[in-house]
Amino acid sequence: MPTTKKNPDDRGQEDASVCGGTPPAKPGAAPAADRPTGALCAREGLGTARPPKGGLLAHATGTAPPMSSPRTTAELAYLGDAVFELLVREKLLCDGVPFRKITRRAKDFVSAPAQAAMYHKVFDRLTDEERAIAKRGRNLHSTSRAKNAAVSEYRHATGLEAVFGFLHNKGDAARLAEIFEMCVSE
Repeated sequence: MPTTKKNPDDRGQEDASVCGGTPPAKPGAAPAADRPTGALCAREGLGTARPPKGGLLAHATGTAPPMSSPRTTAELAYLGDAVFELLVREKLLCDGVPFRKITRRAKDFVSAPAQAAMYHKVFDRLTDEERAIAKRGRNLHSTSRAKNAAVSEYRHATGLEAVFGFLHNKGDAARLAEIFEMCVSE
């Protein structure tokens, strides 16, 4: 069966929704102008997009101001866990770690015992505001139990994650990178 080459300007609605563009209208759905569109699509020329309002991609591209809504310590720790994990993955990829070994090597950084050691390593170099966030995270009462760590290690790791979440939420990428480098340096 012969295949025909598609004209790049003749993209169907499916392409737009897959890449985060404006999805096709559904009965009772908001007008296209009110539906979110993807920034990636705009950069790739796949459709029009409004700048994202927040989140990691928006901070990375410089299109969003810092998130202004106050966050609970638990939310900061949750967000910080994801930010820290992403920074570790980027570091391992940049360091040339073979792909098949990345997950195993990432555990050396993202485990509660490792993060607790990092907490103690950087605590004295944190600002007063960051120290207060770290202490709030450390003292956070968690409903989950640490599986492969002592309770104190788990709590200190949560304190470190809260700092990372706080800095991400604040939009302070330079300080985030500085603290991360302190954590992972020998």
